[in-house]
Amino acid sequence: MGNICSEGDSAAKSNTSKGPPDDEILKTNSSIEVMERSPSSSADTVWNLTQRQQDECEEVFAVFEEDDDKADVKHIAVMMRALNYQPSPKEITSLTARSQKEHNSKMTFQIFLQIMAPRIIKANEVYAEDKIQAAFRRFDKDHNGFITASELRIALQDSFCPGMKRVAEALTDDDVQEVMNEADLNGDGKISYSEFKEMIPHLSLGIHTSVKTK
Repeated sequence: MGNICSEGDSAAKSNTSKGPPDDEILKTNSSIEVMERSPSSSADTVWNLTQRQQDECEEVFAVFEEDDDKADVKHIAVMMRALNYQPSPKEITSLTARSQKEHNSKMTFQIFLQIMAPRIIKANEVYAEDKIQAAFRRFDKDHNGFITASELRIALQDSFCPGMKRVAEALTDDDVQEVMNEADLNGDGKISYSEFKEMIPHLSLGIHTSVKTK
């Protein structure tokens, strides 16, 4: 994640548009299925989602919601893809069969959220600790362990791809200060590494925004 565009975005794209890597699909699906079979663990997983992630799930669900406040499971693949997750044929078959058996082929929003939560969380594991540390070092220009407003502006301009760089260059001092204020949790006028980790989700677009470190 040394370069926010080339590494962070490519990591996010590979994870959000294609789901877990091929060599992890069986392992991932197995752990997801265990969580989905356990109501308590599924509910706990849902609470690990950010409010933004839950809201985006709700927006997708609303598109397919019928008069009975439920969505037909036949739409599950499209709904998952709308959230930047590419389900495997095996996943769709399994989810469809389970819904037909347990819920008469209909999903409430809570069921849909329990289906998506472990997949969203799994996708976020791409943000490993070493990638976050590498990104922090790019922002921390003088390597003193903190990021100042001036360092933040320089790093934003240097680290993004051309399209995002133009946006970064257009940021006013007030814009940069607003980012600083949001990230500077203890109000000391600088961003520490722990605060930087909290800031990372706000630099990402799309549903996979929680940072899970290994």
